[in-house]
Amino acid sequence: MRWQIAFTDDFDEQQYTLIYNSLSATRKAHIDRMKCDQDRKNSLLASWLVDKLLNECGIKNATLENDSNGRPFLKENNLFISISHSEKAVVCAISETPVGIDIEKQKPVKSSLIDYVCTNEEKAYINEDVALLQRRFFEIWTAKEAYFKKNGGGLKNMLSVNILPINRQIYTVEDYIITIL
Repeated sequence: MRWQIAFTDDFDEQQYTLIYNSLSATRKAHIDRMKCDQDRKNSLLASWLVDKLLNECGIKNATLENDSNGRPFLKENNLFISISHSEKAVVCAISETPVGIDIEKQKPVKSSLIDYVCTNEEKAYINEDVALLQRRFFEIWTAKEAYFKKNGGGLKNMLSVNILPINRQIYTVEDYIITIL
């Protein structure tokens, strides 16, 4: 399994144009439908990260596409892929087995959101140390998002899984929490 992170502010418009021009017609159409400039940049950066990871694996000419649910896949390959973005950061993971990755920028958290997405055990973990409440919440949140990206499901199922006993990799880059399953 390999993963990478990149920040949209690290690229200029010329670099985004080069990335865009290298994409398939389907991928360009997907990006062209986006109304927000930041979403377009995040999507272009995701494509660039996928290409970078594939090149590191010695794979050429794999095309990043989106299925009918908007989930990314590699058209000519059997590799699993997961992509996430938060504000100006984009992460991508590629693996020979199913993989889920999620990134979130840490920010203040309302208790109602904790109640909405966390099991009682997860709430106890989050509230165990008030100084770490925000970080621990985003560890749980990103782990659940990565879990559902890897296994299917969605936000409506957040309470259906206790993420604490599940093996995961957690990273902090600047103010972002990244979890990989």
